[in-house]
Amino acid sequence: MPEASGALTPQEAALASMNAYYTLQGWAAFERTKVNPRAGMESSRAGSHEIVGSGTYSLGQAGVSARGKMFNATTGNGTLSSGVSSGFGYVVEFKNKGKTHAIVATRGTRPELGKADLLTDVYVMPSARFMDAGLVHRGFSQTFESSKDALDSGPIEAMFDRATYIHCCGHSLGGAIANLNAYYLHKKYPGKQTFLYTFGAPRVGTYVGLARALEQALGNNIYRVSHHMDPVTMIPCFPFVHVMGDDSNRHCINIPSPNNKMPAMENHDMTNYLKTMVKAGNWEAVINLKHRASFEDRMMSDAMASGGFKGAGKKAGAAVVWVIMKVLKGLLKLLGGAIITLVATPLDLILRVLTWGAQELGKLGTKIGSAMMDLGRALGLAITSAANATSEWLRTVADRLGQMIRQAGSDALDGNSQMGAAYAQIPGVGIYGMYPM
Repeated sequence: MPEASGALTPQEAALASMNAYYTLQGWAAFERTKVNPRAGMESSRAGSHEIVGSGTYSLGQAGVSARGKMFNATTGNGTLSSGVSSGFGYVVEFKNKGKTHAIVATRGTRPELGKADLLTDVYVMPSARFMDAGLVHRGFSQTFESSKDALDSGPIEAMFDRATYIHCCGHSLGGAIANLNAYYLHKKYPGKQTFLYTFGAPRVGTYVGLARALEQALGNNIYRVSHHMDPVTMIPCFPFVHVMGDDSNRHCINIPSPNNKMPAMENHDMTNYLKTMVKAGNWEAVINLKHRASFEDRMMSDAMASGGFKGAGKKAGAAVVWVIMKVLKGLLKLLGGAIITLVATPLDLILRVLTWGAQELGKLGTKIGSAMMDLGRALGLAITSAANATSEWLRTVADRLGQMIRQAGSDALDGNSQMGAAYAQIPGVGIYGMYPM
């Protein structure tokens, strides 16, 4: 049952995110037979059993007795595909201690549907504004828009009307949409407490918008959980940022990964997040698991030091990357660019430098120092002088880092031939669209 604050327990939030996959037609059979699920919505009978009944990952496993409705969304719309509509999420309501709760859960990417989900993930260029919260990822925005009518429909709207608490949950792509659901529902129902729980979610909005707006709107009602070596949480790069992206925030919950050596899809697997949430029991215990070192600094440095990024020249040790991060952050201060919202990767920082002060970089070569030369050597680039670390050189470094991260995504997909085969059909999308989620 929910915690004293009204928040779902970690187990409830994780189960809600996990069982959102049962809205996809044939998913329950897929769990038993491994026959691919199909586009469309699961039958209400199967969905009821798996979502709120006695199914393996149902909310019934956490003692939640609920009722609700499933809804579709369209993925892949507006890219190289005409879009595919499929079961995407559900809304359920339940009562606890005289209060009514409504849960909105949305599912992550499924490559069995073909390119549609994957194209949504990599359709990155910022869209038009999302309400009053700035620019957001176009693919995520279009998927949200395709499901908004369902959230506004009579039966589902009635559940929100009755609720004291509204909970938005999701894993991966579903976590991205949960961010948009949470902001939309908070604005539509301002008198209710809205909570947001995400597991392994990518970045959704740009640095001037959604993250700040959601944090101001929901405060500590946001729980962003990520394994510190989950590759999906690194993308897309700046100007996109995480909600609760600052590692110093207690609700930016970056926990140790099952594979603690390198980015891998097992670190993204929702079942592994679920195991940790069940074992922890409450949010305070989950927060106490936080990976103490800065998440994204450590992810990049650990991966490079362990050889997780292959075929990119010499390996860079953690100490070198740490120095590079400090130099880049110092450079941003020189250029007058604040470090906003998140603890960034080297790639994010380089892109920020290029965005906010490219014309000044030639004047600052001597201030960049030997650390930038170390980065160049680590990436197999021939740099003879720190003064050569101009905007052109930094663009070269950004391209190389982007290739490294893309390679890490490809390596991580090796264990999932079906996802790897589907992803291989998608054209290259540059440093932003690095791998599916």
